Amino acid sequence: MGCVTKVLNLTTGHRIKRSQARDRVDQCISMWVDEGYSIRNLTLQETVAARSRQARDRDPLPYAELHTLRFEAPAGADSRASRLLAYEANLYAKEVTT
Repeated sequence: MGCVTKVLNLTTGHRIKRSQARDRVDQCISMWVDEGYSIRNLTLQETVAARSRQARDRDPLPYAELHTLRFEAPAGADSRASRLLAYEANLYAKEVTT
């Protein structure tokens, strides 16, 4: 990253600390233009998309809620058999998605 202690915000023309710039990038307010040297502010649409992507990456859906995959226990199955079938369905879903 070099020995630069301040990072240039290209949108405003101000210099801020590298830690502040890193926080802005983590909060999806800005993005790196030149890693460690300059950032730019994100537009509203870019901010929404970045936060959505960040939330999806941090909190993936549980296997029972995967898109187009839904487990329904058979009508006559007891609770233990249902749990076993749900467990096996989750293992299958995990194998398919990885």
